[in-house]
Amino acid sequence: MSSNVSVVPFSGKTLRSHDTAGFQLTEKFFEPGRRNSNHAHANAYLEVTLEGGYILYRGHRAQTCYPWTIVYHPVGEVHSHSVPLAGVRILIVEIGPQELPWIRECCRFAEDSMTSEGSGPGRIAARLYREFIHSDEVSPLVVEAYVLELLADILRHKTEVSPKRAPEWLRHADKLIRAKFVERLTLADIAREVGIHPVNLAQEYRRHYKRTVGNQIRQLRMEYASEQISQTNSSLADIALASGFSDQSHFTVAFKNFTGTTPSAYRCICRETNLSKHP
Repeated sequence: MSSNVSVVPFSGKTLRSHDTAGFQLTEKFFEPGRRNSNHAHANAYLEVTLEGGYILYRGHRAQTCYPWTIVYHPVGEVHSHSVPLAGVRILIVEIGPQELPWIRECCRFAEDSMTSEGSGPGRIAARLYREFIHSDEVSPLVVEAYVLELLADILRHKTEVSPKRAPEWLRHADKLIRAKFVERLTLADIAREVGIHPVNLAQEYRRHYKRTVGNQIRQLRMEYASEQISQTNSSLADIALASGFSDQSHFTVAFKNFTGTTPSAYRCICRETNLSKHP
């Protein structure tokens, strides 16, 4: 972590909070249009998007987080957020320092950031949240069990999607998708390139990477478009074409469905934030 990056407490409006022996759970609301600068937190934590969405920036990489996206942040990870016009509710699960040794002992990925969008971790997170808001005297034990289960599932997921475990042809397919996501790729095109049947490609890609080829391409396009909107002066029409969309209208609908706001509104937020930082 850079010495110029601040270690700060969590911002946002606290809606409710609950402590267990090893974890602190806090539900936060972040107002529409909010964007913060690079920062870090003292503890490792899980971040579960409950409602709305936001853009997470880690270095030059932008990722859209929508409901039931779960992000694991290691200690001291540098990142920033941008919240679209709708605002966002997030459940933050801070991991106490006493819990980190066993996590590090179990899995080397505990020092890496991780994102999960699969249905399995999502279901665990939903049960955790229900217990969090409907608590009784036994809830601390139940909540702690759900947190541990969620951590284990995410760590297992990270191990499963490691490129070292994927066959060579599947890693080749993933590299091809990442290199050509703005092009009009089809399953047949990718399968032909790596010498495998399209059905096998679809099945194995989802099994290893926990998302379909189509969802991966959509995610990559949205991340690229978000970066271009926030960091360049290119027209939205040019960004739409550069991101792989046939026209600006199609791009606008897809961007709003994915982020909760339009490209033009998102650009306004980014510009207003930059002006407030550099008056």
